Amino acid sequence: MRRFVAEIVRKLLALNSWAPFAFAPGSLTLAPYEGLVGLRSSSSREYLAYTVTWSGVAYVLGAAAPHNPTRSAQLRNRARTSTANTEPSPLPSDLGRQDVLALSWTSRHAATLTPVLAELARDGQRSLLLDLATDAAERCSVGSVTGIELRSAPSDLFTLSGTAEGLHRPDDEHVVQVGGHGVQLAWLVKLLAVLLETSGGCTQPSWRTVVRAGVGSTTSCRPPGRTPSC
Repeated sequence: MRRFVAEIVRKLLALNSWAPFAFAPGSLTLAPYEGLVGLRSSSSREYLAYTVTWSGVAYVLGAAAPHNPTRSAQLRNRARTSTANTEPSPLPSDLGRQDVLALSWTSRHAATLTPVLAELARDGQRSLLLDLATDAAERCSVGSVTGIELRSAPSDLFTLSGTAEGLHRPDDEHVVQVGGHGVQLAWLVKLLAVLLETSGGCTQPSWRTVVRAGVGSTTSCRPPGRTPSC
């Protein structure tokens, strides 16, 4: 979100150096039916590089967008293909029964974690290694090390997206000045909600995924004063 806001600021500042706008500054208009938030072409399967369109910039400056979707067509199509199963499978119910809970989402993480967990196992510490990778090439394996249990997160955990309650604030009169431009904060929050509501895999989970994972894990945490388990 910081990068997204920084891009909005850069585009607002660029307006002042754009010759046509500097010569005749005025209200911006939206390109009809252009999404306000899109994806860069460099986006990968696990890392979504969000970008604000010029219509999105016009939107935060107060331009009405009655016919413009929040997401670009590319982002809408990706969301439809990644949310075929909207009911998440239950997370492992034994998260709180281990001394250590380790998370891995790339093979590099697994290679770093396994020796540490093996050393803990020699000291009698039981570990649960939760594999969060959604790319088969990044899955981890611990072999048959005693004291380390390898489990995978539900395959549909990172496909949850959609509107989340509490992320959409009502319109108000709060405005912040950026390079002489008045930015509507309530409308900026609406664009940021798009990032929070869109699933970006295990590296950029949606708000619904985070809430689902939190509900599944916190109910099995050990009470204060015991060895942390989650």
